[in-house]
This record gives sequence, C-alpha cells and structure tokens, in this order.
Amino acid sequence: MKYFLFLSTLLAACQGQTSPEQIHLALTGVPGQMVVSWATQQDPNGTATVQYGQSSSALSESMTGESFPFVDGGSENRTIYIFNVKLVGLAAATRYFYRVGDGAKTWSDVYNFTTLPSGQPTVEMAVFGDMGVENAQSMPLLLKEAAAGAYDVILHVGDMAYDMDDDNGRLGDAFMNMIQPLAAHLPYQACLGNHEVAYNFSHWTNRFSGLNAAGIESGSNTNWWFSYDISYVHFVAISSEVYYRNDLTEQLAAQYSWLDQDLAKANANRGSVPWIVVYGHRPMYCSNVDDMPDCSTDAQQIRRGVNGSYSLEDMLAKYSVDIYFTAHEHSYERTWPVYRGVPDLSQLNHTYTDAVWTTNIVTGAGGCVEVPDRPAAVSGCLASTSLAHTQLNCEQALAAAAEAAACALQACLS
Repeated sequence: MKYFLFLSTLLAACQGQTSPEQIHLALTGVPGQMVVSWATQQDPNGTATVQYGQSSSALSESMTGESFPFVDGGSENRTIYIFNVKLVGLAAATRYFYRVGDGAKTWSDVYNFTTLPSGQPTVEMAVFGDMGVENAQSMPLLLKEAAAGAYDVILHVGDMAYDMDDDNGRLGDAFMNMIQPLAAHLPYQACLGNHEVAYNFSHWTNRFSGLNAAGIESGSNTNWWFSYDISYVHFVAISSEVYYRNDLTEQLAAQYSWLDQDLAKANANRGSVPWIVVYGHRPMYCSNVDDMPDCSTDAQQIRRGVNGSYSLEDMLAKYSVDIYFTAHEHSYERTWPVYRGVPDLSQLNHTYTDAVWTTNIVTGAGGCVEVPDRPAAVSGCLASTSLAHTQLNCEQALAAAAEAAACALQACLS
C-alpha cells in the first residue's frame, strides 16, 4: 500500500510538471483567427494541441501547432516549454470553449473566449502598463470588469512581473499565471518594456511568441513591432527600447523603416479604418519630476531620435497618428494633441475633433513594487497619481449625416 501511494504521488507530481499553465490568447490581425499559447514546466513529449467547440461538452474541433524549449539566462539555465496553436476559420461573435494539452493524456481545464463581431463593431479595451506580481492593484478591478463582459481586448503597454527573469524565471511564471484569468479569455495584446530587457528581451520574445503571428501578417516578422486592425482602429505596437540601447541600432532602423510603410498603408486606408493608435512603452511627453530623466532627456530622445535620425514624433506627425499610448511612468497623464511641444490650440477641451497632431496618453499605473509617480501636467490636460487602468471605447457615430469614428477615454481608478 505504501509503495502504491508513493507511485501515485510521484505520478501526480510528474503530471503536474507537464500540465498546461500560463494560458493566454493573441489576435493575429486576420478575422476568424486566434492564437492560443501556454507553457509547461517539463516537456510533455506530445503535440501542442487545442481542442475547441461551441459547447463545453463538445470540443469537436482540433488544431495543432508549435512547441519549443525556452532556457532562462540565469544561473540555473532553467528550462520551460512554450506552445503556440493558431486557430483559423472561427465564426464571428461566437463563444468558443477550449482546452490545451499534449494531444493525448494531459489537458488543461476548459476555458472560453468570444470572437469579435464582423465588420466594425463597438469594441471595449483595457489599457495599462507597469504591472508586477507584487502590488498588482489593477487586477481585482480588471477581473471584476472582465467577468462582467466589460472588455473585448487587453492592451498591456510594457513592463511585466518586475521582472520576468527574476528567480531564474520563476517570477515570469508567476506573472503569466496571475494574468491567466484575464488572458485565457481575452486577447492579451502587449508590447515590450524596459523591465523585459534581461538576456536581450528573451522572456518577452519567447513567452509572448504567440504575437509573432501578428508580426507575420503585418510584415515585420517579429513580436517586437507589429500591427493589426480592430473595428475602426489600426493598432501598431512598437519597441521603444530600441531608442535606448547601442546594441539595438539595427533593430531601430528596421522598426523605423517598417513603421513608415505600415503607417503609410494605414493612412491611405482611413476611409475604412479611420483611427490610428500606436502603443509603445516609453512616453514622448510626460511631466513627472520625481523620476528624472524619464520626462526630460529620455523623452526627448524618442521624440527627436538618435543622432538626429529616427524621430518617432516626426513619424507620427507625418501620418497624423491619433493616439500614442505609453506607460513607464506610474501615473495617468493625457496631453492635448501636440507636436514639438506645441499643443493644438483649437483642441483645448476634452473632445478632440479631426486633430492633426497626436494625443499622448501615459497609463503606467497598473501597480508594481515601485511607487506611483507624480505628474505636474505641464503639457497635458489631465493627470492622476492613482493606480489605474484606462478604458478605450471605439464605436461608430453619426454626425452631420456622415459616418465618423469616435473614441472615448476614461481612467478607471483602482
């Protein structure tokens, strides 16, 4: 009996090491597609498989995908296993139930997600950055609102876990499991931040490799920068970190060239998708004075470029990008439409109509081990020191008998 109990305990422990965890979703930019990603602590020696269907008791469809080991760069050279499966041919506005596993004996619980409606529906999004495992004060409200159906998509604008490489990557595991109640049900569209820097951003590159599908579809072939359309909005994710590291000059040039081409296409398509939103981790404008040089020389560097080249602000102005979402500062701040430090004086209110320049929004107060920052709101019209996330609502509006798009922004204080 003791021998049997020992074997049962050992079997359960081994199966636990191959059980799927860290489950999260990602959009590819192609309607009817969804990437499902997860990790295991040991190699399950099977095939990355998602079983899915429109009933939790009838997972009649199945798709397979890729799997690979990811070795953390720390002293233990600790390895986890990453899995990505792309689902295709999904019906619009439909709830799908799914489970992930090795295709044989080890499966996750059953989760569900709802695909976006076809055409250009109203879409609700939560936007935030700088959220760690410790002091993640936005999570309870995010979970409550998501459970109530408040959101269709999550945007995490860099800086995760604080930091994913800590304790030989175990803190990264903890973070990915912490967000699973959100990310297993809603697409978790993110970008990298400075806290993902360890081992050449390897935790970002591998843990969020499901976003490579969006990179392939948008021609970047990377999850460091990519784009996709949702309803009336063309979203562009960029890496702000290429502006701050001498060993990333090739990536800076590649991103800038791709961004020029992507924004040119998006600008030419405004008749169908009228809004362009770019998101990256570091701000071009902010007013915090307690965390220099973030809002002085660092902000100037991404605005003006490196050695007189690759100015992000000039690129966004060239194509009249509507919003630039950032984080990095642990606060909320919104500027007027602004270019080279000069606000659009025709837009000095809380409703911007056909603004030519970009509105900059800092929403980096997801909650982490570092203290909140204190913006002075010198260049902006609204600022808050509260830990918070931002709601982005994109919907169709009728004005003067002509169709237009309207986006409403609201800071949700946690």
